Amino acid sequence: MYKRLLGMAVGVLVVINASAFAQIKSQVGVVAGLSMYNEEMSGGGMSQSTDTKTGFVGGVVINFGILNLFSIEPGVLYSMRGGKETSGSETVTENLSYLAIPVHAKLKWPGLPIASPYALAGVNLAFLLSGKDESSLGGSMDFTSQANAVSFGLDLGAGLEFDLPVIIPYLEFVYDFGLTNIAKNLPSDASLKTSGSELRAGIRFNY
Repeated sequence: MYKRLLGMAVGVLVVINASAFAQIKSQVGVVAGLSMYNEEMSGGGMSQSTDTKTGFVGGVVINFGILNLFSIEPGVLYSMRGGKETSGSETVTENLSYLAIPVHAKLKWPGLPIASPYALAGVNLAFLLSGKDESSLGGSMDFTSQANAVSFGLDLGAGLEFDLPVIIPYLEFVYDFGLTNIAKNLPSDASLKTSGSELRAGIRFNY
């Protein structure tokens, strides 16, 4: 009898679990926008930040609607980061290109009839594609081999999406708090991190 009850309980859990996954709604989308990053060097009790460098961010996302107002959204994005430093008449721009994999949890709350504001939080894992310094006076230097291959950050942001029948356009602002050193062979008390914001526009397809 106990075996029968155990079997029935396991069967009920399997059915509930299958139903829960069946109710998850997925939406594929594309996103593109403006990235604005800078770098912060610290060590020896001092810290210094570069000027902001603007660039491009864009790629594909897939949104998994877990609940009516809650979803998980991973993506694969090309992300341009770095910073700028000016000394006299020369400006040196540090260009870092990454393949970023963000995973965001999004929580919506009811807003206008066809628009829903939301907050997001998550992480992003970024794989270095290239690193290059470019001078405004001419010349460049590749430093890809001197930079760490992987970067990790914490993302916080907010956005607004429009619930249309076939497509879901949205706008969002994301701030990336860089948590890891981007350069190799730094002194033990030094760090070089990149953080910045991204202003994105996207479309998800409601199928």
